[in-house]
Amino acid sequence: AAKTLDMIPGMHWLSFQDHVTQFAHLMNTQLDLQVEAKNLERFRRNFKQDGDDVNWVGQKSIIRFPKPYLGLTTEKVLVERFEEGMPLSEYFQKVSSSDSDSDSNSDSDSHSEDDAMLLRTFGSQMAQAGCEAFIKMLFVDNFQHGDLHPGNILVSFRKNNSSPSNNDNTTISLFDSMKRLMGLQSSDYHPVLTFLDAGITTELEDQDLTNFRDVFTAVVKNQGYEVGRLILERSPHQECPDAHAFCKAMEKLIDSAFNTRIQLSKLQVGLLLTNVLNLSRTHRVKLDSAFTSTIISVVVVEGIGRSLDPELNILDVVFRALVKNAL
Repeated sequence: AAKTLDMIPGMHWLSFQDHVTQFAHLMNTQLDLQVEAKNLERFRRNFKQDGDDVNWVGQKSIIRFPKPYLGLTTEKVLVERFEEGMPLSEYFQKVSSSDSDSDSNSDSDSHSEDDAMLLRTFGSQMAQAGCEAFIKMLFVDNFQHGDLHPGNILVSFRKNNSSPSNNDNTTISLFDSMKRLMGLQSSDYHPVLTFLDAGITTELEDQDLTNFRDVFTAVVKNQGYEVGRLILERSPHQECPDAHAFCKAMEKLIDSAFNTRIQLSKLQVGLLLTNVLNLSRTHRVKLDSAFTSTIISVVVVEGIGRSLDPELNILDVVFRALVKNAL
C-alpha cells in the first residue's frame, strides 16, 4: 500500500515507505515482553525512580512508571508492580459526567465555581507535568514513550509531602461523585500520572536528534526562514526548484503560529503539520521519517494537554528543555 501511495504524484516526499518499515520494526519489538520490561527500567532511571521513591517532579505532579520484575518476566509474560489509578480516558468521562450532573441539579450551583476551579487546578498540574515529561523524553533523554494516549496514563492523587509507599493515594473511588472530588483540596493533594505500556519506544539517531533540536530552537526563536533552511539542508532527498520560496513559505507559517505563542487553545497543530507536509510535497522536499514520527507524537501529547488545560503553553516547556539540555 505504501508503494502504491508513493506512485501518486507528490506523495513520494512524505516518506510513506519509510514509515511503514519503521512501524513494522516497532511492532516486532512488542512481541518480546522482556523488551518492555527493560524499557520500563530505563524510564525509571531517566525519571530518577529509585526503588519506590520518585524524585522527578513537575508542578507538584509526579510522573511514575510501573516497576518491572525482570527475574519473573519472560518473552511472553510481563510481571510488574500493580499501580493504583484510573485511566486518563475514564477521568475525562467522569469529569464530563460530573459537569452534566451539576448542570441538571439546581442545588449544586453554589459549588459550580469551586468545582471548576479545582478541576482547572488539577488539570493544569497534570497537563504541565505530562508535557514536561514528554519534552524531557524527547530533548533530554532521547528515549520516547511511543504510545502515549489517555488509555495508557493512570491518574491518582497523593497527599503533599508523602511517600509513594505510604498507601495514601486516593484513586478510583474519589471519582464516584463531584462531591467526593471536591473533598480533595488542591492545596493538600497533587495528581500523580503513571505511564503504562512501554513496549513501543523511539530513539533518534544522533544526527536526527541534532536536526530536531536545531529546528525546534529556530521555532522557539521565531526564525521561520531558518526552519525552512534547516529542513531543506538536512532533507534526505530534495528536488526543490526554489529554496528561497520554500523558506519564505515556512517563515510565514511559523510567524502565524508564533503569534499565538503556541497556546493549545489557539494553535491548531494538526493544521500546522498539514501545512508543513503540504509545503514539503509542493516544494519537493522529503521529510525524514524519524522527524515526522516525532511530530505525530507531539500531536498526540498536544491533544491530551488541550483536554486538561487549554492554556498550556508548549513553547515555554520546549524552551526550558532546550536551555536545560544546553547547560
